[in-house]
Amino acid sequence: MTSVKSVINGVLANDPSKDLSHAMFETYLPAIETYFSGLHLNYVSPEEDHPILGGRAMEGDLQGIIICVEKSAYNQTISINSLKQIRTHAEEFLSHAQQQKEYTTSTKGLGFLYRQFSLKAKQGVDLRSQTTLLIISQGIYDGTLTFDEGSMLPVELIDSATAEQHYAASNESFASSEGSFIFEKHLHERPKVFRDPSPHSSHAIHMGHITGLTLSDMFRSFGRKMIEVNVRDFLGDTSINKGMRDTIKIEPERFAAYNNGLTIVCSNLEIESNEIISIENPSIVNGGQTTMVIVDEARKGTDVHAIRVPIRVVEISSQNAADKIQFPSLISRYANMQNNIKSTDQLVNEAPHPELNKYSDEHKEELDGWYYAHRRGMVKTLELEMGDRFSEWEEQHPAVNRVEAIDASTMWAAWIGEPAAAALGPQRCFTFYHGYVTTEYAKERLKINHFLKQTFALQMLKNVVKAISRNTKQTTMFSSTLPHTLGWFSSLTEHKYDLIKVFDSGKVDDNTWIVLRILFDKVNEYLRKIEEELPSEHAKRRECAEQIQSMVLDEKTLERIQNFPRTLGRPLKGEPLGRFLVRIGANKLWDAFKYVKTEHSDGNMGGMGRDFFNGMRFGLTQKGADMDAREVIKIMRVWNLANQLGYTDQFPGENDFYMSP
Repeated sequence: MTSVKSVINGVLANDPSKDLSHAMFETYLPAIETYFSGLHLNYVSPEEDHPILGGRAMEGDLQGIIICVEKSAYNQTISINSLKQIRTHAEEFLSHAQQQKEYTTSTKGLGFLYRQFSLKAKQGVDLRSQTTLLIISQGIYDGTLTFDEGSMLPVELIDSATAEQHYAASNESFASSEGSFIFEKHLHERPKVFRDPSPHSSHAIHMGHITGLTLSDMFRSFGRKMIEVNVRDFLGDTSINKGMRDTIKIEPERFAAYNNGLTIVCSNLEIESNEIISIENPSIVNGGQTTMVIVDEARKGTDVHAIRVPIRVVEISSQNAADKIQFPSLISRYANMQNNIKSTDQLVNEAPHPELNKYSDEHKEELDGWYYAHRRGMVKTLELEMGDRFSEWEEQHPAVNRVEAIDASTMWAAWIGEPAAAALGPQRCFTFYHGYVTTEYAKERLKINHFLKQTFALQMLKNVVKAISRNTKQTTMFSSTLPHTLGWFSSLTEHKYDLIKVFDSGKVDDNTWIVLRILFDKVNEYLRKIEEELPSEHAKRRECAEQIQSMVLDEKTLERIQNFPRTLGRPLKGEPLGRFLVRIGANKLWDAFKYVKTEHSDGNMGGMGRDFFNGMRFGLTQKGADMDAREVIKIMRVWNLANQLGYTDQFPGENDFYMSP
């Protein structure tokens, strides 16, 4: 198991400019982000002896967070008194902000964080009831966090044991298997089910339960492929996942009562006396977190045989191509709408994100080890799946060479001309990014290898901006300064800066570094002067981008920009997402819908048909080219599916129709 101490030491060795507290903040961030969104969560570069490392004020649906460090040595027992002192310090910080008192500090970053909280207090926000104190420590704490009654400030603790679970390597290998899995009675208990009559001939439904041991053995056979359609991979120890672990260890016989269960899609089942004998092509479309917690506990030696997990097995019998392609992902999408699944986690399973992931996985030499992970938690799931072999994969795809689709969204949104949308954060701007890549893919203008290289080059530029923010100790607004710096840079180069040349060279040249530093300083200075609202809120406004990009640069900087390498092709600039659909035309879009519905779906497209109708009615008809990303996506799902099924091959022209309009 990788120790937190070794990770911290690695961070310090790689970047001598960082102190211990900064290294701890960076090391614990993956664990922190399993509790809370990382949006606008920044390190405040302390220059004095206080425990506050970073945080953010509350904003929109994001709660306020104060991150503090507890200074016990590695694996040393943490005292409750130490935690109480930290809580007192945080409460004093919030109390001063609530009462608009002066808070004296020599640390600019902490002073800026204080002003953010103070501004929210001016707006009538009760700070303590909407803020969580998160304490990180290299020590170990085995007790229960109990404090004096009367405080409304919630406290969470991430000690070294908790953090190390995010670096734990699996000790067993998983075999890759195609096709069927046979449930062997002498190895585990067979799943018990009964058939629930389905009103639709395309599928049968079987309800029942599976033991934790049987589920773990099935995953061991198929590996990550078994949760490939699930909207998320393993996210680690979120509070819900921790609750599942506690139930497994303390009350395993009540697991089925507490858990929502799994939805498994398969192509065939063999059943005898209400027991599943074998299953073909199983895919867990809902319940991936439950599966991975049980698999992880079984790997650690926990007895999971007594656990009963409720299951719903959907056996797809339809021979229609649309059902085979879309039905499993639709089940996943609509089943997960009942749970806390973000729309981003659903969209990443749509083309071209899986294709981008597959290409990066299969062409590591061409892409120099860079990897595009389209789903959250993919690497954690790979780690569990591959066991000892994961270290070899990690060498080929080091952490610095990995980009998640969710992070690509903010970089691309800024780059193609929407930095204000990017400042909304990855979850909220993802529909914009997804709409862009979906339309480019549908136009057949998106070359997978070129797009990946451009994405990885954008990550290199982002790393430069991040280094600049750290070197200048201006990290507190990074989620706002980054998109506006990248957006301004792209605008100054007319969106034709040669990203592929940057990727091929493997580094960002000195001229680009210098210009990014100049732009970053100006963006940072502009945002820090905003007083009537939080700078992070102002950054989301289109007028913010307009003001920033109207600022005057000196002649030397403009000369540097003129000398940048540029592409000979079209600029990488977004267009209104509905414009592509307007060019296709309503008649052609409705015809594609009829083609899928009549030829490949037995006349019933379920929720996809309802979404398409709403997208056409409230998007294309009422707004035209100005329709928003969500409406575009509802229509694009059907258009892309029709093309997958051969619509444009059979009806290529604008006046070629499956059914006359």
